[in-house]
Amino acid sequence: MLRRAENVWVSFLPSTFFRNGWLTLHVGRKVYNIAKIKEHEYADMCQTQRTYPVLIGMVGERSYWQFQDRFFSDNEGLGGRCFSFRAGCRA
Repeated sequence: MLRRAENVWVSFLPSTFFRNGWLTLHVGRKVYNIAKIKEHEYADMCQTQRTYPVLIGMVGERSYWQFQDRFFSDNEGLGGRCFSFRAGCRA
């Protein structure tokens, strides 16, 4: 089931000498290093999530998505399909 996730945010910390760094998912007080990505990939992800849902990462059985500056969690693998339905209902 797709649910709105409260107290979730994402950060990107580039390394000192390179343009890549860790994409970090913060869920409550827990912090998860999701992937090492390039700075431009993070910028693209931030831009894309305004129009399309972006999968941020998986923590256990939950997948975390960002869509229109909000975070959602899904534990059944329905993410993309549910967002399509929700976006259609808003119009």
